[in-house]
Amino acid sequence: MISTSELLEARPVAKDPWRTVWAMYLRRHLTRRSVIVVVALANIPTIVAAVLLYLIGQGKQVGPLSGVLPGIELKLARPFVDNFLTATAILAGIVGPSSIAGGRRVGAIVFHMLRPMRRRDFVLGQWLAVSTTLCGTSLVPLVLLFLFARLVIPSQLLGALPWHDLLRVAGVGAGIAGLVGLLVVALSMHAGSTRGGVLLWLLTYFGSKFVADVLVAVRLRGPVRCLAVPDILRQGATYGLEGVPRIDGCGAWWVAGLGVLVAGSLVLLRRGGYVESR
Repeated sequence: MISTSELLEARPVAKDPWRTVWAMYLRRHLTRRSVIVVVALANIPTIVAAVLLYLIGQGKQVGPLSGVLPGIELKLARPFVDNFLTATAILAGIVGPSSIAGGRRVGAIVFHMLRPMRRRDFVLGQWLAVSTTLCGTSLVPLVLLFLFARLVIPSQLLGALPWHDLLRVAGVGAGIAGLVGLLVVALSMHAGSTRGGVLLWLLTYFGSKFVADVLVAVRLRGPVRCLAVPDILRQGATYGLEGVPRIDGCGAWWVAGLGVLVAGSLVLLRRGGYVESR
């Protein structure tokens, strides 16, 4: 007698079926009111920066500024990085657990498995949908702000702002969104409900930062301050944009923490029952 697993392996598989899952979940995310509100609030600093850049480019006096932009460097992007990470963490709690943990509870995986699709395609499609949504939080508007500065403001006012910096900004933002998407998908697959998935993600992100701050406050320093999830992401963003560490003294500990995040997420995905064992 042919087993169920043999029947699943023998069925025809559509080309790139993850695109179906990705498109369906992405449309669901982008049309949710909560997602639109978070994205709008997250981009208030970007809008303000665009207005200030425009006024300075027109030679206007803006506060202490005199209409001159001395050498713009990517160090000025640190507030945008912090804003991007906070908005990404909040948005991940909205779009991840609701579609994954909630969908798992009502048996959405069975619906997808009725189609010619492998389980790894289901995971890949969901991860790409969450990561794409997170990229739209602040990364896309920040790239537009960069293009606005280069195309609208007189070049002599910009100083050091070469085009290849745009690729660095886009690469760092996409990397952070992809890593956060991987982690929140892995955690959500082990949650029994949407609420449980949100709580698990927030405890992982903000809870790790709270514990690290408490340990540093009681003078237990060393690698502790390097291993909180937000600090790992900030350190990576600073390395990518500036080539220098955000937190001095982390070095190998930061690399180890990043490796633990990635490896732990992959282990959770495999144990979540949605990834094929072979």
